[in-house]
Amino acid sequence: MNSLPWTEAAGIPETYFTAIQALHLVGQLQKGETVLIHAGASGVGQAAIQIAKYGGASKIITTAGTDEKCKLCKDLGADVAVNYRNENFQDVVEKELGGKGVNLIIDLVGQNYWHQNTACAAMEARIVLVAAMSGSMIEGFNLRALLNKRLWVLATTLRTRDADYQGKLRDKFVEVAMEHLSERRMRVTVDKVYDWKEVGQAHKRMEANVNAGKIICTTGQ
Repeated sequence: MNSLPWTEAAGIPETYFTAIQALHLVGQLQKGETVLIHAGASGVGQAAIQIAKYGGASKIITTAGTDEKCKLCKDLGADVAVNYRNENFQDVVEKELGGKGVNLIIDLVGQNYWHQNTACAAMEARIVLVAAMSGSMIEGFNLRALLNKRLWVLATTLRTRDADYQGKLRDKFVEVAMEHLSERRMRVTVDKVYDWKEVGQAHKRMEANVNAGKIICTTGQ
């Protein structure tokens, strides 16, 4: 196995474990399926794009907030990257997939995307909720949005899982990602490295949503 710089290696566990959990253990990604990944330029989003690509997804569509972030997503393997400030991702999905809808949605955004997610989902699609960055309360929620398409809504977290589950996730990581990371076919994008004494600045950068990839704090040693 090739060695990785510590700053890159530090960005692997949370991002790749979360992405693998969402796509494989929860979302049950099958080869040939279409995937929509929100917050594609985030650490988890970038990992999810690459995991979906090597997991056999037929088309990967992602959302991000700038043209630069969209380019990064495409460089990592996304087929289509939607700048949500300029385009409606629902319209793009319908156009790209010929109105058939997307099979699997990985959502870190929550509230703001709920109605569009259900609208552009395929029959019997799975929506995996990983986070709710825009909020968790959904106004005008109608169960018919789920019933009409027989949608599956799956919510997941990693921190509350028991040791047995975490062991299975570790094994899945080894199976689907470790060799790709070692050989640099998959990668971690390090946005910026801070000394641990500058952790306040790191949080401010993250809260401003200007980062693309992982923010790493080191001890300076």
